[in-house]
Amino acid sequence: KGGTGKTVTATNLASAFAKHRAKRTLLLDLDLQFGDAAIVLGIEPEKTIYDLVVAPGELDLEKLAGYTTKHPSGLDILPAPLRPEDAELVTEGKITRLLEVAREWYEVIIVDTSPFFHGPMLATLDRTDELVVVCGLDVPTLKNVRLALQTLELLSFPQSRIRFILNRANSNVGLKKREVEEALKAEISVEVPSERTVPLSVNRGNPAVLAEPGADFSRSIMQLTKAVLPAQGKQARKRRGLSLSRS
Repeated sequence: KGGTGKTVTATNLASAFAKHRAKRTLLLDLDLQFGDAAIVLGIEPEKTIYDLVVAPGELDLEKLAGYTTKHPSGLDILPAPLRPEDAELVTEGKITRLLEVAREWYEVIIVDTSPFFHGPMLATLDRTDELVVVCGLDVPTLKNVRLALQTLELLSFPQSRIRFILNRANSNVGLKKREVEEALKAEISVEVPSERTVPLSVNRGNPAVLAEPGADFSRSIMQLTKAVLPAQGKQARKRRGLSLSRS
């Protein structure tokens, strides 16, 4: 189900890692037909993941660097194809190789996924250290999240590597965090509030964590960065692959 806030979460999370945590960060937009990560970041890319996968020659770090777009925060982004029909050329094998190469340099790789399971998504899941599922306070979203969890179980994706965040958590719509946790039989890790600064930042193409770092929304995103990548210990030194999923 679209509209849960997955891309806003992914772009702000990636920007926070790059700017505020000083991590070498790549944002990969894997919503291949209708990805919006670039526009949310205020970027008009000259090259996309489509251009990368159809380019001749073996993929290596030097080649990857030539197809990413640098954001002012320091974040590198590999945008979704500009045309929906180009998505079919971004295959499972291409994504597998892309992630293998990207892990050689980047400390954090955030994948903004599509809202359905397909070959590239499955290849990404196989290499995901942590899957962040964006939940909302509405019954259709909860239904889809439960279906997604059942599918992940069939795929043998470890439940210990799934983290739930509750978006627009302060909305007064008749559902509460406790009811969401009961429905999912899981604990919400981070509550992300609804704030006017978020749609303003989207329309301006400037992530809220950069434009309004003191906002409650931005503080919740920083809380999420610390949850998925602690500041100390071995975990902080590992290269991490994070996938943002909506259902």
